[in-house]
Amino acid sequence: MSSTDLLRELNCVFHTNHRLNTAGVSALLEGVRRSSPDFGEVYGMVRQCWRRPGTIKALYKKQCTREAQHEVLRRNATRGAGLANSHIPPRRVWDLYSNRVLPLAVIPTDDPEPSNIPDALVTVSHSWVAEPDRADLWTPVNGKRWPVPFPRATTLEHVRVELLNMGLEYVWLDVLCLRQQGREEDEARRREEWKIDVPTIGYIYQGRPQVDHRACVIYFNGLGLPLDTSPAALASDRHWFSRAWTLQESLEFWVPGGLTGAPLAAADAFLARLRAAVNMGAEVGPIRRLVPDVVREIMRRACTKALDRIAGLAYCLECDTLPLYDEGAGAERAWALLLKHVEDGVRTRLSLLCAARGAPYALFPTWAEYATGTHSQENLTSHGSLRLVDEDQRFTAQPGQYYNEGIVFGPCRFSLVPSEPDPTDLRPTLRVSPVDGQAQSITVRPGLIHGVVLENTTYSLVRWSGDGWRTPICWAIVEEFARQETPEPVVVVARSAVMLLYYDDNENLQGLWTTDDELEPEWAVMYVSGEEALQKSRHRRRYMAALESMQATGETFVCARR
Repeated sequence: MSSTDLLRELNCVFHTNHRLNTAGVSALLEGVRRSSPDFGEVYGMVRQCWRRPGTIKALYKKQCTREAQHEVLRRNATRGAGLANSHIPPRRVWDLYSNRVLPLAVIPTDDPEPSNIPDALVTVSHSWVAEPDRADLWTPVNGKRWPVPFPRATTLEHVRVELLNMGLEYVWLDVLCLRQQGREEDEARRREEWKIDVPTIGYIYQGRPQVDHRACVIYFNGLGLPLDTSPAALASDRHWFSRAWTLQESLEFWVPGGLTGAPLAAADAFLARLRAAVNMGAEVGPIRRLVPDVVREIMRRACTKALDRIAGLAYCLECDTLPLYDEGAGAERAWALLLKHVEDGVRTRLSLLCAARGAPYALFPTWAEYATGTHSQENLTSHGSLRLVDEDQRFTAQPGQYYNEGIVFGPCRFSLVPSEPDPTDLRPTLRVSPVDGQAQSITVRPGLIHGVVLENTTYSLVRWSGDGWRTPICWAIVEEFARQETPEPVVVVARSAVMLLYYDDNENLQGLWTTDDELEPEWAVMYVSGEEALQKSRHRRRYMAALESMQATGETFVCARR
């Protein structure tokens, strides 16, 4: 279609009388003709500026500039194997007026920050029906660029009409706006887009909804399907409440899709479930302090792949940076990469409070251990942080190396003190003996302990921060490999176990080496783990035998005699 023909068609649709020499019209027409031969797409691209004589040129230039800014934003966000910016807006939106999928930049906004999501964009969240109940649609709505997985029981046009009747103009709907699997020749492009687009789905839903009061339209029983609140519907693993991905799509402001006017069955029970889901999904900040609750919830929900749970968890933990989405990665690798991006406080709690027996000298539980285990709710707010040795490690494809600042005591040895069995208190009692023999041994009874301790083996103790009165103090039992005092004090260790002590136990343990209220200077405690730690350890065989015994019994702590 020539520019003259396109001008005539647009004037007809908009009831305008623009000419080719009208300011900005010629450049606009040439630009949109190059971008698409589809009149529906052209109409969607120009409709926000076409009816504003005298401003067409400026508005179209602004739109083009914003589209270029979005491309730069995505390009600059990718850094190695990670995203340096988790606030990436969507590539595409569904313009309900033109019924076409278009670049986000078509939405008018005066916001100068390209990462912010325009106020006019409303998200649609839905559960996916079972594969036999859906079909792949090749539709001009998305330019037939990929098939749209859609329930057989309804139509895309039905959804569009319902959304229009809600007064909506632009929406983000995953099956239309997120590239789906389709032609083999398009798969490389899809995988490349998903590296960025899948980890940032949570931001599309959660980006400033509390500020803007922007609602999310929720189809609880499947996209475009009638709302069914019956107990039988709620019990389905295909219900919106039962899907792992929807946890990050739960907003305080929501609108139900699929209303038919029929009375809702068991509405009170449905609303109670909804309030619980919304409370967990909408309060993103506090979720970081409730990680076990979130993991329990996401494990309760169904998903296609275990990797989906970890990808969905990432946004709930409000990470500033994110690993790229790699659909070929296993859950354990994805978990190890995510740990590099979580807030230091979250990472520290995972390391100190959760037993790790999946690998030698591990600092963290495996995903399988953490997702299915029980977790202490101890308050560790005053403790130090386990940090990456090099923050750039976040953007590599390898697990990170970590350190914390702590006070190092020792050397010492441990032994297990026999005690009368008490079915209500299974905590072990340990004797701690300084190696130099100048101080008496003491006994401690940890409130929590996990890991491996070998009797008649020399260890050092790393004391984390904490006052010991309001909160317990964490002590890492470590095998020391090297230390240097200048230019800064650094000690290289493998962590064998962690114990939490209260009150007098902390004072007595510290008193084996010092009575000074002002503690020794802090060291940078660098941890090695896995095969590297085994190669450095002087007790490799004994440690591995104890670890294998602990793995076989399911225990979280073992004190192994020689």
